[in-house]
Amino acid sequence: WQGTGTQPGAMIPDDFLEQFFNTLRNNFSVTIVDFPMLSADEATQVLPMLDLIIVVSSSSDLLALRSARTLLDMIPYEIQDRVQLVINRADETDMISREDFEYNLQRKVCGVINNESRIAGEAINMGAPIVLMQPQSEIAADLFELAQVLFQLPVRAGADGRKRRFRLFG
Repeated sequence: WQGTGTQPGAMIPDDFLEQFFNTLRNNFSVTIVDFPMLSADEATQVLPMLDLIIVVSSSSDLLALRSARTLLDMIPYEIQDRVQLVINRADETDMISREDFEYNLQRKVCGVINNESRIAGEAINMGAPIVLMQPQSEIAADLFELAQVLFQLPVRAGADGRKRRFRLFG
C-alpha cells in the first residue's frame, strides 16, 4: 500500500484492509473513504472490497478527464456495476460538455455538483458541511440530490404535505 501518507518501506498486514472495511461495514450504515490516486495493484486489492465506488471528476480540464479514465480502466470488469460517476465543480463554461464527458468515460453521470466556489470555500474554512451552512444554495440542492440517487433515499412529504427531497444532513 503506497497511499500518499505511507512512509517508504512501511508494511500493512495483508488482511488489514479487509478487516478495516468489514469493521466499518458492521458499525456504520454508510462510510465514505476518500482515496488518493491508487496504483493498479492497490486498485486491484481495494476496489473489490467496496460496495460502491464513486468516481468524482471535473469537466473543466482534460487532465481530470484523463485521470478519471485511468482509474475507470483499472476497475475490474466484475465490479463495474458498483461504479458511479459524479462531475464536481461543474460550470456552463467548462471546456468539456457533459455529453463529451460521458462519451469519453463510457459511462453515464449519476450526479452533477455545480461550482459555487465562494460557498464551498466558506464551508471548508469553517469546517462545516455546505448543506448545513447554506442549505438553500444550489450546491446544497445538488448534494441532497446526489445523496438521494447514490443511496436510493426516499422522497418524503414536508409539514405542508408537499413532497421534498430526503435530507442526509437534516
